[in-house]
Amino acid sequence: MNIRRALQGFAAATSVAAVSLLGASPASAYPKWVEVGSTNSNWHCGTTIHHPASNNVNMRMCIVMNASREAQAVLVVVNHASVAVKIEAPGIYTTWGAGGYCNEYPLAPGAQRACFTNTWPLDCSQDTTYAVEYLKMNGSSGPVSNRVTTPC
Repeated sequence: MNIRRALQGFAAATSVAAVSLLGASPASAYPKWVEVGSTNSNWHCGTTIHHPASNNVNMRMCIVMNASREAQAVLVVVNHASVAVKIEAPGIYTTWGAGGYCNEYPLAPGAQRACFTNTWPLDCSQDTTYAVEYLKMNGSSGPVSNRVTTPC
């Protein structure tokens, strides 16, 4: 009887864990750096630019939108340098109310990480919906800004 209860408890815990993992949305990444793979049609990304402190550290700003017209801004950073760099996103701002930041993180050579804002409903009454970010690299707080727009 105790074994049966233990197995039932284990099955219930496993089910909850599976639902939590499978149901995780990008919002669960906020406010830390996370690994990202490929993007899909929900991702609207701007031009890739490099940080003024290094031509080997590239970034691009994206907006991820769901079917309910809720969105979050995402800063994607790639390190093409042969050494690790420290990245920090002290501010990601949007016209629709979402915002976020990511603390300092050591980005290994060849690595890619993303910083997600919180998810927020888009305000489609505005002419343009956009997000901008600010990226610090190795403490350099140069004027780095990248903007992306997406149609409502």
